[in-house]
Amino acid sequence: MPRNGLMASLSRSGTATHFRLPWIIVLVVLVAYHNSLNGAFLFDDYSCIVDNLQLRSVWTSWRAPAPDVALAGRPVAAITFGLNYAIHGLDVRGYHLVNLLLHLCNALLLWGIVRRTLRSARLRHLSEAESYGLATAVAWLWAVHPLLTESVDYLVQRTELLVAACLLGMLYAVIRAATSARPGRWAGAAIGCGLLGAGSKELIVVAPLIVLLYDRVFLSGSWRAALRLRRGLYLGLTLTWAIVALLALTGPRLRTVGFQQSHMAPWAYALTQCGVILHYLRLALWPSPLVVDYADWPIAARLAEVWLQAAFIGGLLGITVWALRRRPMLGFLGAWVWIILAPTSSVIPIITEVAAERRMYLPLAGLVTLGVVAGWRLLSRSIWRPTIQQALGVAMVLGLSSVYLTLTLQRHVVYRSERTMLEDVIAKRPGNERAYYNLGLALVEAGEDEAAIERLQQAVHISPADAWAHNNLGVLLARRHHWDEAAAHYTEAIRLNPWLTEPRDNLQQLLAMQGPPPESR
Repeated sequence: MPRNGLMASLSRSGTATHFRLPWIIVLVVLVAYHNSLNGAFLFDDYSCIVDNLQLRSVWTSWRAPAPDVALAGRPVAAITFGLNYAIHGLDVRGYHLVNLLLHLCNALLLWGIVRRTLRSARLRHLSEAESYGLATAVAWLWAVHPLLTESVDYLVQRTELLVAACLLGMLYAVIRAATSARPGRWAGAAIGCGLLGAGSKELIVVAPLIVLLYDRVFLSGSWRAALRLRRGLYLGLTLTWAIVALLALTGPRLRTVGFQQSHMAPWAYALTQCGVILHYLRLALWPSPLVVDYADWPIAARLAEVWLQAAFIGGLLGITVWALRRRPMLGFLGAWVWIILAPTSSVIPIITEVAAERRMYLPLAGLVTLGVVAGWRLLSRSIWRPTIQQALGVAMVLGLSSVYLTLTLQRHVVYRSERTMLEDVIAKRPGNERAYYNLGLALVEAGEDEAAIERLQQAVHISPADAWAHNNLGVLLARRHHWDEAAAHYTEAIRLNPWLTEPRDNLQQLLAMQGPPPESR
């Protein structure tokens, strides 16, 4: 097989065999995210960071301020924010810097995993330069892909960055343990990554499965050999599940996540995910338009509504199963995507976010690797002249990364304030009631009551059953002396949710301000 020109060009030396840190990845990540440091606190950042009094001390930062906030049941992630507060206070740049460094760490871990996999015994026909170049292309394209911006720019989604670092770190440690003269140290590092991941996000439960499948495909060759050679490792990794289970006993986010939800049946959620997953795959190919809030995503009630999407998803799953049997190295990449998406995109209802782009942070790594490997094989088999291979290969990587880099830099601008983010959501998904509602609140804080009234009226029009929208609209109307309209919205809020005290109190205050009716005077 001829030596691929792209791989040689991305490597410093075609004949070198010693380790070389891919400084180009460090450079492109810093370039891609240099304008993200001035992004604002958004949405859940306020409950988890700005208004979270537990962060005022590192020693109490592991405690969640409430059971339904994003940091509940995730003490490791919470401690990182506590350390941020101890150093930076509420200077948003320090929080963004940590997220950026975590993303860079993940890119380097991905590079190390791909490079060592391509140099493994089962792929020994690849040269050092080819494995180095392929790994660099994968990490480069993945790191600058704009689909990842939500995970990095939305500060509280550091949970996604942390669990990704733990999963990638666990896999890298297992790869090193398989070839190390002292495998125990690397096995211990893998178990440590699992324990840290358990305190970062529940997604870590898939990590032992990913590692075992990787071991079967690339290291041991069979399930029996994998368990026999590394029995202690896998017993240690089961501690990950135990810690996640213990943290789940505290009941984090029980009102928004889980089978106990009355708002959405598991079957309806699974049907809805057929369209959601196809949307994710489309964004992986062409990342536009990107949206931070999919609150208006339609819920599928019957199979007939999504049968075409379901058939397509079923076909992709079938191809993955076939590949695992016939082409296990390629099948692993497909399984990587499905296994990581399973906790959030299968049957466990997450009623507040049916779809979220950050869920593609790790799955995208498998898709990018598949694309790079496929492109390399195509060039190797169709073009035999190394100079032409080099020109086309470099052009493909640089051209695609230039597009991704441009879109990523543009996307950071949207995160500059809650207002610009919400306006972006409304422009792309005009039926999103939650975006109108939150924009109305943001405009109230900015002192723009008239504009806020208009946005809240649009929220009520889209979702007339939202009691909070009626209440807040009533507050603004009362502030503008539109007494009758305000009273009507307070009354409607009370009818929709009799348990809310705010609209009842607001209505009583309004009536008291107006005084008794004329006939009683």
